Amino acid sequence: MTSRTAPVEDAVVAMKPLLQQGTKLVIVSGTTYDKIAGGKFHTYFTEEEQKNLFFGLGRGAYNYQITDDRPEIFRIYDSRPGKDC
Repeated sequence: MTSRTAPVEDAVVAMKPLLQQGTKLVIVSGTTYDKIAGGKFHTYFTEEEQKNLFFGLGRGAYNYQITDDRPEIFRIYDSRPGKDC
């Protein structure tokens, strides 16, 4: 998308086939989830598609997955000793 306020429909159309075939997609942006499609971007996708949709937002401060049809922050772990992110 060209900006966080741009219509999301074209992106959704391009993403759906990939999500349906099990491709993991990550949206990376400096903004926060509530500013992408009014915080409702995940509602454009089915529950099965949402399982493959992830977000890295807020300049890396927030990582989201969709759980029970809502965005949920999760933590990324580094398996190297002493390297917990």
